[in-house]
Amino acid sequence: MPFFRRIVLPLLALTLSSAACDEPAGPDHILVTVVVAPDRIVPGDTAIIGVRFTNTAPFPVKLDMWCRHLFEVANARGEVVVGREALFCIAIVVPPVVLAPFESIERRIPWTAQRWRWIDGTPVLESLPAGHYRIYGTLDGRRSAPDAIEIQAP
Repeated sequence: MPFFRRIVLPLLALTLSSAACDEPAGPDHILVTVVVAPDRIVPGDTAIIGVRFTNTAPFPVKLDMWCRHLFEVANARGEVVVGREALFCIAIVVPPVVLAPFESIERRIPWTAQRWRWIDGTPVLESLPAGHYRIYGTLDGRRSAPDAIEIQAP
């Protein structure tokens, strides 16, 4: 038993720790936050949606952020009106982002209070109606706490 404690256990611990350092973990340890500025716009004006991704783990985390919606917009009834529509992406290879332990990155996305809808098989860009909306940062099906924006009539 002393051989096991002195030799095997330290080797096992070293192997597991080096394996954790070699391959970054997935996004389960990512905290997503969102902020929108300004908090009132009319359709056609631009709000900036800042989505921050923070690695809360003491090891690297890999994020695949290419060709994904990074935010959703929900109306006063809670229905998602922006952020779940189909994406058209270019077939290029974009490597994942690797966040070091406790590191953060932010993506700033301009948004003009508009959404894409399919009407008779044709994509149409339309302004959202006036009202109160909630903006969520998103990552792999998870959402941040919301920030609010008011869309005013032109």
